[in-house]
Amino acid sequence: MRILLFFLGSLVTPVFAVDWAKQAASDAEQDKTAIIYDGKAPDRLVCDTTLRAMPDGSWVMVMLGGGHTEPLPANRVFLSRSHDLGKTWSAMKPIDLGVKARDPNASLVPSELMVIGDRCTMFVATHNGTFKHWKEWVTHSDDSCRTWSPLKPAPGRLHDRTFIRNHIVTRDGRILLPFQHFLKVGRTRKISKNRLFSPPQDPRNGVLMSSDGGKTWEEHGDIRLSKDDNYHGWAENNIVELSNGNIAMIIRADRLGGVLYYAESKDGGRTWPEFAVKTKIPNPGSKATLYPLGGDTVAILHNPNPKHRSPLALWISFDGLKTWPYRRVLVTESCDGPKGRLNYPDGFVSPDKQYLHFAFDDNRHRAVYVGARLPSQHLSREGSHRETVPPFYPDRSKLLHWLDDAGNSHPISQPKDWQHRRAHILANMSRVMGPLPQRDGSKLNVKVVSSERLATLTRKKVTYLSSKGDRVPAYLLIPHDIQQPRPAVLCLHGTSGPRGRTAGVGKPYPTYTLELARRGYVTIAPDYTLLGENQTDPAKLGYVSGTMKGIFNHMRAVDLLASLPEVDADRIGCCGLSLGGHNALFVGAFDPRMKVVVTSSGFDSFLDYMDGNPTGWCQTRYMPRIETVFQKDPQQIPFDFPEVLAAIAPRRLYVHAPQDDTNFKVESDRRCVDAARRVYRLLNSETNLKAVYPPGPHGFPPEQREAAYRFIDQSLNWTPPKE
Repeated sequence: MRILLFFLGSLVTPVFAVDWAKQAASDAEQDKTAIIYDGKAPDRLVCDTTLRAMPDGSWVMVMLGGGHTEPLPANRVFLSRSHDLGKTWSAMKPIDLGVKARDPNASLVPSELMVIGDRCTMFVATHNGTFKHWKEWVTHSDDSCRTWSPLKPAPGRLHDRTFIRNHIVTRDGRILLPFQHFLKVGRTRKISKNRLFSPPQDPRNGVLMSSDGGKTWEEHGDIRLSKDDNYHGWAENNIVELSNGNIAMIIRADRLGGVLYYAESKDGGRTWPEFAVKTKIPNPGSKATLYPLGGDTVAILHNPNPKHRSPLALWISFDGLKTWPYRRVLVTESCDGPKGRLNYPDGFVSPDKQYLHFAFDDNRHRAVYVGARLPSQHLSREGSHRETVPPFYPDRSKLLHWLDDAGNSHPISQPKDWQHRRAHILANMSRVMGPLPQRDGSKLNVKVVSSERLATLTRKKVTYLSSKGDRVPAYLLIPHDIQQPRPAVLCLHGTSGPRGRTAGVGKPYPTYTLELARRGYVTIAPDYTLLGENQTDPAKLGYVSGTMKGIFNHMRAVDLLASLPEVDADRIGCCGLSLGGHNALFVGAFDPRMKVVVTSSGFDSFLDYMDGNPTGWCQTRYMPRIETVFQKDPQQIPFDFPEVLAAIAPRRLYVHAPQDDTNFKVESDRRCVDAARRVYRLLNSETNLKAVYPPGPHGFPPEQREAAYRFIDQSLNWTPPKE
């Protein structure tokens, strides 16, 4: 039975023996390309091409140009724009950052263009034309790279002799920027073409980290390539987050064996090894760029030749940079022939993961756009060809054991052992719901649609950005006269409760959003996916379920609450009825910020739901995979509600399950709670789980809401104001 079920699980994301050569040939037929700029004297130079999608929908390519080569005093930053997805490009024009006006001999070099939300941030180096007196600066644009703020120094020591490279946004919302910093500059000497060069020496690599959207930065890492303090090499680096949260870094390593070097942080980028190590990825001493495709699937653009910057290739790893089964050459040689060089590819992955769009410089005089077709049929919506299939648990109510990869069962007798099973629960939920996506760095950009002042609070209708281009409508209620931060509650409505009905707007409905606000809490009630005013189709954004889209939207609502000065971000809970009842459980399982979860009339076991017929769960706004993958068979669904309840432990959980509920069977609720209680007991937190089974139908009547509110008060250490 174990073998059969694991085999069925493997069918969910097939792991076939793919003919990658055939696949590469097919993908190549769908590639796109265009010449952005072909340099002519006196501004022939094309270098450091960087392609980004703008907030206004256009694409921008910035590059190092000016003069016939680099480094020269004539070097500066140039920009071209496309309004038709790369087909045509505007004339190349210099970006005026005020530097040349002050010093015509100052050189400018763009090193990164970061787009997060509506803001573009460019990191720019200046030097005297030889890389002596080299400084790194930061400038911002809030109009898609049309105007720029005054230059400000890069943080700390990174203002000197530093290049800052391609950013990532981690799944927990942090911004990481890899940097290469040189401790000193060598003696100025003559090099080819009558140029002068001051070689930077002793490169150190690490990351800048921001947890507040780029307002403040911390520096982490001091990774070396060589023990030689006088070593010179352009240690351009790139980073990617792996499925386990580790940060992988590749580093260009000139004259160190013709390969890329590698370093990995096992704590999200906070600590790094002293020295990087060799990989088996060939590299001639040239910039290579990484592109996350989900999970441990990562693409790399590079020159897979240890001696020459040609050809230019796309490789894809499905196991976190360990192996690279997908390899195809994108550009075989330069427009100038086999001796020409193909340099510095840099771009972005399309939201649907169909294309990797990038620009590169062809032999330092031609900027070229390429849209490289990705093997998307082998990149599931989870973004991984080899999706790690967690163990299948035939009895999801038996929680105090976990299975290893071989199917061997291990008892859970200590709290520390519970994390094995909890990780499997979340992974199996993701098999049905799809993965919890990474935040794309978009600011919440809260917009107030309307505002109404009531006796003790203000009720605002707002929208906020869940991700780029996707706004979620919600009601935000803030009590008057808040003197210091206080608790907040995310309030999730039932199927008939969107458009603010829980906040007291419209037809009568249990008004827990309003009642909790009158009790002194800051509350927010977002419309659920495909209900009320929230009509965004989750499938068009790459989600495999409305459930996971809801989880992400609700986590962003918590981000909104946590951003408010009126809210104590360490005291946030969640409360929901019916549809909102199980959504409260789902967000509670995935978001540890939920210190207390209240669920009313929200679940029973899939085995018991409608006598074992889970058709109701298969709608677009729920989990279509229950039908398309698991054949609407409750025995095949790899997670169940005893596990969801237990995944919230040891945090506070209140279950309200009416005895006469015709949607969810109370006997099943009892069994789910009893199973989860064993985990709470293991974690020495049995009193944190409370379940009540009063008489009555599906719903959340006033006296039962009042009892739940008292549980929330106790959980969040709150004393309601006297009426």
